[in-house]
Amino acid sequence: MPSLEPILIGTVFAIAFMLSMRFNPRRTDDTSHALWVLVLHDLCGRHFGRLVPTPQYRIYWSVRDSLHFQDQDPDVTMPDSEILEVIPDFAILLFRGVLSSTTVRKTFMEVLSKFRPTSYFHNNLRVTACFIPLLVELKRPVSRHCSDIDQFMDGLSKLMGNARMQVQSQVYMPSSSSVNHNSDTYSTKAECLFSTPKFYRQSEVIVIAAVGDWWCFRVSKRSHFIVGDGFKFFNYPEEVEIEWEKEEVSDQLLAPAETQQMQLVMKNEESKQDRIKRLNKERDERANQRQKRKEKQQEVYQEWCDFIGSLGNDTSFTVRQMNKYSRLRWNWDDEWRLRVPQQDNFIQPDLPRDRINLHDYHDRPSGLMKLGSGRSRRHLDCIRMFLGPSDCPWLGG
Repeated sequence: MPSLEPILIGTVFAIAFMLSMRFNPRRTDDTSHALWVLVLHDLCGRHFGRLVPTPQYRIYWSVRDSLHFQDQDPDVTMPDSEILEVIPDFAILLFRGVLSSTTVRKTFMEVLSKFRPTSYFHNNLRVTACFIPLLVELKRPVSRHCSDIDQFMDGLSKLMGNARMQVQSQVYMPSSSSVNHNSDTYSTKAECLFSTPKFYRQSEVIVIAAVGDWWCFRVSKRSHFIVGDGFKFFNYPEEVEIEWEKEEVSDQLLAPAETQQMQLVMKNEESKQDRIKRLNKERDERANQRQKRKEKQQEVYQEWCDFIGSLGNDTSFTVRQMNKYSRLRWNWDDEWRLRVPQQDNFIQPDLPRDRINLHDYHDRPSGLMKLGSGRSRRHLDCIRMFLGPSDCPWLGG
């Protein structure tokens, strides 16, 4: 019998635990933490230790902490009613630091080489920077026993849409004038990784949205960040002053060319009868176009209904069937178009690893993938390579 990696065995047990009626009868998202802590551990690879998977890490912005931290008492915790924060389910942290004690006359690597578990040197270590290369937002798994593909796809798209929106709000903060301070969602929508001075050096982050063992990702860049009111000093690089060209002022109301244009229009001005005919014709054309669109929608809707009926009560769906369902529904359902950002590839295409480029997903999320599939494994391998090589922005230098 071939030997199996412990992390693979743990992953199978974690999925079974998440779907268990005995241990998760309410189908809550907390049972998926066991699964995703294993996934994140695997993503850290040989850099586990420098890359640290961390649950429930608070990302927040506070005027007091940002501008007056030198005046604070290090032994007193002060409440802050104006704090803006989010708490992602998981984050991967990366620390950088220097030896701060003047009594230590050794390099950092020399200290590490003589490090013993019984003698920590944290009192001589000052953390100078922290990065968050990856954020994860989890939602509960889809219903265990969906009656048909419609119920399954509807539940999966709703939960994944909520996860995408929530994890993206942890990266990009809305303008403070657009935040409703009386809203229950204020605390989850207000935070932004790129608004926080602690992470001003960070230029991009991978965000993962997951529903049980289904997941997708996106690479969010600081260059896409819209600075909110009062946060202009956190916008990097520094703003460049633009010299506007001076507008020439003329005494003439219209240039000669414009005068000739108006005269030509007046000469060719249509009669009242011709204008009425033209407007009636344009109105009829618009009505015909609307009717054609409506007929096309009805045709696609009927094709969608026939497709669902052809599958019957089958609860095992192929990638092709899921993509076809999404493509047909995308053509007639406005709400579906809001949930699913792209018409094709509801499920992520199964590409060879050398053709996967994470930076293709700066302006759009990937399609969905299921843990354990080949497409999921190859994309996770690319994310691991992004986090791990020595020349990568997180671990280099």
